[in-house]
Amino acid sequence: MRVQAQYQSVLVQIELDYSNLHQLYFLHGSEKIADHAKYMFSQYPVITITGPRQSGKTTLARDSFPHLPYKNLEHPETRQFAREDPVKFLGTIPDGAILDEIQNAPELTSYIQVEVDEKKRNSLFVLTGSRQFNVMEAVTQSLAGRTAIIKLLPFSVEEIGDAYPDLGNSTDEYLFRGFYPRLYDQRINPASGLADYIETYIERDLRQLSRIQDLLLFRKFLQLWPGAQGNYSIFHILPRIPA
Repeated sequence: MRVQAQYQSVLVQIELDYSNLHQLYFLHGSEKIADHAKYMFSQYPVITITGPRQSGKTTLARDSFPHLPYKNLEHPETRQFAREDPVKFLGTIPDGAILDEIQNAPELTSYIQVEVDEKKRNSLFVLTGSRQFNVMEAVTQSLAGRTAIIKLLPFSVEEIGDAYPDLGNSTDEYLFRGFYPRLYDQRINPASGLADYIETYIERDLRQLSRIQDLLLFRKFLQLWPGAQGNYSIFHILPRIPA
C-alpha cells in the first residue's frame, strides 16, 4: 500500500493506490483497508471517501466502521431532514456517523465543522460522495484541516485476476466487462450493466454538473471517445472522427 500525502493549504489530502488497496481488501478480507481507514479516522475528526459511483465507497465505510450509525442522503426523507434542519439532524447522531452521498446536502459540512470544532476530538464523521466536484467544493470550504480525503477507484487488472479468476483472464475480457465491482460481484452482463450505469448515474450527474441538454450528442461523444485514445491530442482528433 502506498500513501502519498499532498499538503494544499491547510487541507490534508490523502491519495491511495487502490490497485493495491482493493487487492488487499479482497485477498485478506477487510483487515488491511479497514486498518488504514481506521488509522486516518483516529487522526482526524472526519474522513471523506470520494470516487465514482459503484466503486465501493459505501462498502468501505460500512465495513470499516460498523459501529457508526449510517445515514444515506440519497433517501428523500433523510436528505430533506438534513437540509431543512441540519442542527436537529446532527443532534440525532451526537457521536458521529457515516453520511453517505454528502453531495446531496453540501451545506451540512458547515454544521459539521461547527460540531467537530466544539467537540475537539477525532473519529466523528465518515463522509462519502460520488460527484467529486460538488464534494470537494463543500469539503474545501468548510472542512479544511479537519478531514482526510480518500480517493477510491474501481478494480485494477491485478485484483480482478486474483479475486475473480474465472472472469478476469484476458485483456479482451477486461475491455468488454470493465472494472466496476458490481459487474463482477453480481455477474452482471456488461452490455446491460454499463448501459444502466450510464442511464442512472452518468447522465443524471452530468446534467446536474454541466446542464447537458442534448443527451443523444453526449452518447455519441461516449461512443467516439474510445476511438481517440492513445493519440496525443484527442480534443483535436475527435471532431474529425466520422459519426
